[in-house]
Amino acid sequence: MSIATFNIGLSLMSSKKPSRFEQSIEGRRILSLLEGRPLLENDIQKNENGRPYFTCGNADFNISHSRNMVAVSHISGVGMHTACDVQFVKPRKSTMQIAENFFTDSENEYILHNEKRFFEIWTLKECFLKLRGFSVFDMKNIPSFIYEGKFSARQLSNDLSLPLTFFLYELGNYIENQYMFAVCVEGEEQSAPEIKWFSQVFLPCGNIAKITKIQNY
Repeated sequence: MSIATFNIGLSLMSSKKPSRFEQSIEGRRILSLLEGRPLLENDIQKNENGRPYFTCGNADFNISHSRNMVAVSHISGVGMHTACDVQFVKPRKSTMQIAENFFTDSENEYILHNEKRFFEIWTLKECFLKLRGFSVFDMKNIPSFIYEGKFSARQLSNDLSLPLTFFLYELGNYIENQYMFAVCVEGEEQSAPEIKWFSQVFLPCGNIAKITKIQNY
């Protein structure tokens, strides 16, 4: 049985407002470095749900970007899957309305008008959506990530055939430049990923939570 290698690649781009094309190019650059090889045009395809995947090899990946942060999760190993989401944390007038429309009652109680906590939940939910190849319109159907006031995956899908683990990180600080980042892995690997920076500038990175669902409750 091959041993899984689980990595996160992060890059803080110099431009505060890079174009989506520039973000895409940076994401592909990071992915090729994590793969350890140049990526060819036909190396990546999309499945019926629009989720990108490698056409050959035993590796899986996911790319996310927000503002000038680009994040890539990459895992090599048979039957392993990963997804990630990064969000720039900033006050938004619509934050609480979005939470009321898409979050569960227990998640809304956890947030209590706290912007940082809103993005904690948002990135976790986005992460799960991307793992399954769903869209943001499916978010309100995702069970809660909060149980009895604490992070928990016990209410997630009961038909899991493999362990599912989420890692939640805070990048930077709220005063200057803060991002919330979530990554998940589906498979036997449960250890935290190795975080690698691919930019000259980097932000402090702190782990907030590890959330695991190994078996049905």
